[in-house]
Amino acid sequence: MKIKQRKKKTTSKHLPKKRKNPNTLKKELNELRSDMVNIAQKIYDDWDDDDEFSVGGICDSIADEISGLIDSKLSNIEIFEGGHDGDDHAWIIVERDNIQYGVNIPSDVYEIGGGYNWRKRKNVVFDIDDVEIFKI
Repeated sequence: MKIKQRKKKTTSKHLPKKRKNPNTLKKELNELRSDMVNIAQKIYDDWDDDDEFSVGGICDSIADEISGLIDSKLSNIEIFEGGHDGDDHAWIIVERDNIQYGVNIPSDVYEIGGGYNWRKRKNVVFDIDDVEIFKI
């Protein structure tokens, strides 16, 4: 007895799915935005500027803590300081596979001033929309 071999029709349902390899870094960073907001809020709430200008403000602390969060949650990344010469605001750059995103909470959200003299804006409540994530 000879067994007849059946040919299977190949339809799009039966083709192997192409693996998409999208850059998930931005998605992963976006998923951490609420944690970033919580970090910024805690640093802001703990900041006592005595209604006088404070040396340095809190952007360095916020950037450092957000860096630590991202480093602890994401893999295969490098983190760099953002900005340029003469820039007095701290933010970070996150890189994976030669793709870079800036992560920033603009200083005008939580402080007033310039250079190294900053004063706390009163009654700030951070929101995830305050966290900027942008391709570099």
